[in-house]
Amino acid sequence: MHTAPRKTIAALAIVAALVMTPLLSGCGGIEGIIEQATGGAVQPSVGELPNEWPTEVPIVEGEIVAGNKATDPENEESTLWTVIVGRNDDVESTKAAVTSSLEGAGFEGVDTEGAPVDALPFQNANYIVLVFVAVGENDTVTATYNVTENTNTAP
Repeated sequence: MHTAPRKTIAALAIVAALVMTPLLSGCGGIEGIIEQATGGAVQPSVGELPNEWPTEVPIVEGEIVAGNKATDPENEESTLWTVIVGRNDDVESTKAAVTSSLEGAGFEGVDTEGAPVDALPFQNANYIVLVFVAVGENDTVTATYNVTENTNTAP
């Protein structure tokens, strides 16, 4: 396992929470405010993967509840893709399915010992994937994927 900088993982968690808040709230007004603040760089989707989802990042089987692609207006090459998958399964089985699918696609787990987030972090040469598995509405287990391009060049 490679150790990713804790700042990278914590930053991903914070950005993901901020980006996904409008989708989870179901309020179009908040989405409009964020689009104005980001120059229209937020592209939400419901029921499907967000635009230009990296094809080498597999997701677990389930219902795609929401997705989002957010691009930094000052650096269009800096993108965060997020997707929430609802599953009729328990948390541990979902974590195992996430791990199995990402490792099967060539991703390696990242050691986050001591990091302040409870997530499943993975990376390959191209992408960093941070997955949060939790119990959501109506006791549905969700897997929330946050994907960014891997700009780390050190092993």
